[in-house]
Amino acid sequence: MSHGCGQVRSALVGTLGSITPLQPEEQAVPAATPTPSTTLPPIVLVAGAWLGGWAWDDVVGPLRAAGHRVLAPTLPGMGDRRDEDHADIDVTAHIEDLAGWLQEQALTDVVLVGHSYAGAVATGAAAALPGTVDRLVYVDASVPTDDGPLVGAGPQLEAMQAWADGFGGRLLPLLPDEMLRARELYGADDLSDEALQRFREHASPFPLPCMTSALPPGTVAGASGIPRTFVRCTRSGPPPWWTDADQRRPEDRYVELDAGHWPMWSRPEELAAAILARAEQPASGG
Repeated sequence: MSHGCGQVRSALVGTLGSITPLQPEEQAVPAATPTPSTTLPPIVLVAGAWLGGWAWDDVVGPLRAAGHRVLAPTLPGMGDRRDEDHADIDVTAHIEDLAGWLQEQALTDVVLVGHSYAGAVATGAAAALPGTVDRLVYVDASVPTDDGPLVGAGPQLEAMQAWADGFGGRLLPLLPDEMLRARELYGADDLSDEALQRFREHASPFPLPCMTSALPPGTVAGASGIPRTFVRCTRSGPPPWWTDADQRRPEDRYVELDAGHWPMWSRPEELAAAILARAEQPASGG
């Protein structure tokens, strides 16, 4: 079984993964914003469960100000694509959608950022497109260690299914505020009431099969040579598996933010700085 960003969190819908088939929510660039450089790598931001490209609005500005082309696609069934048919949406559908969109955009040397559940989607897309993604950044994310489902049979799946049953059995509605704020889960107590309200207004129910379906064969192996940066949000649940020394690769980089599971709202400038630090280093440098 693949491991998410925290076992307790996974039990209750962890590894948030959102995603709407990729339509780049690339907001209009103000006149004062620098023209994207043709030499700096493009940055693609993919948010986790319940979210869409809108979730990155506060991070996009600082990244573009640094001269990067920045896109925040939404995966199938999420965000502004919430009305799409959910019947066939699982983790493979999300991976294929992201990979197809990257090809359509003709992007190369990509810094691909996956938040929460979308860490698995980013890994899959990178594996599917050898030579396209130069760097992976995992933001409090699900990082698969094998090609199995993110959540297998057992108490975790039972808890998630029980929550989904209140919404027809296939979709996971957003958790109540007290669970989002709990330090042992998501640590969203660092979010303002305004940010939490915006979350509720824009959140999309998340397809449960995204957590229970297996990753495409070869996903982990296919992405194994891509340099990785891990952004750990220290207020968010238990430490993820990749903080263990025996799980680390020599070239991996680690950043800690004093934030809950959604640093794009509580610490957008710091998160942007962490992404830029990786984007501005040669991929071959690890």
